[in-house]
Amino acid sequence: MQQSLAFNIIKIVLVMVLLTVFGWVIMRYSHIAHAVSAAPTISLVGVISLYGLSHVFRMVRLALLTLDQRKQILPLVTMHAVTAFPSSFFPFKIGEVLRLIGLFALFDNKHKALAIWLVERFGDISVISLFILLLYLFDVAIPQALGYVFILFISVSVLSLLAFYATAKMLLFLNRYLVLSSSTARGLRILRASHQLRHLEATIIASLEGRFFAMLLTSVAIWACEILAVVAFIRSVSTSLNEITTYFISILSGNVPPVLSGVIETFTINKSVTLAAMAVVFSLITLVVLQLRRANS
Repeated sequence: MQQSLAFNIIKIVLVMVLLTVFGWVIMRYSHIAHAVSAAPTISLVGVISLYGLSHVFRMVRLALLTLDQRKQILPLVTMHAVTAFPSSFFPFKIGEVLRLIGLFALFDNKHKALAIWLVERFGDISVISLFILLLYLFDVAIPQALGYVFILFISVSVLSLLAFYATAKMLLFLNRYLVLSSSTARGLRILRASHQLRHLEATIIASLEGRFFAMLLTSVAIWACEILAVVAFIRSVSTSLNEITTYFISILSGNVPPVLSGVIETFTINKSVTLAAMAVVFSLITLVVLQLRRANS
């Protein structure tokens, strides 16, 4: 009974995704037509292929992080395809909230869901920081706005590593102190929170065990494909690469409308078209798989 209910809920969600995609295409048809015709067909096919490949690598990264729960790989890949589409145009990182909701819905172990999300974000921030650092090292002229992005990304990366290390060391002594010395309600709450953080840390380590460098290499491949797609699109419609700065700022700011303009807005629409197609394909595949599993059960 519960399995049948779960199947029906998943089907309803996927059908709603399909309806959302088709509704978006109808509402934005004129913008989509303009964006698709902005670049030569061959260039556009190359750009879409590169951008689509970046999301294939994102799916590979998800699979790497869930090798200990292989049954979740197909649902995770579908979740990525479904949530990546609205993330491409929702402002203020609302798409990340949808992604977190999707991860929490898939995993009974909420620490695993949060661990996957945190590792993904850390990988993205590290690679983007490395890319901007290489621009500095090779003496490429960098606009001031991109310099601010670099400082923020590096700060987040370094602080995340330090916080992770400090928390791991501190919790060991904090737990020991609370168990031996504190019996108050407040102490018990702190102990419970400390235990949850310790569990999250252990889950992150388990998710990366033997896979850390593979995760980093996959993150490099993700952003190499995405950056190449942006550069290829800009070069096909413009002689200047200054818009690449706008693209990085739009990533950081969460697609806030004033940031997205001109060439980057056109590229973003093409991104959304690619992700819409991906959402449709994986939704249909998952619906077929669910139907076959239900027929065989």
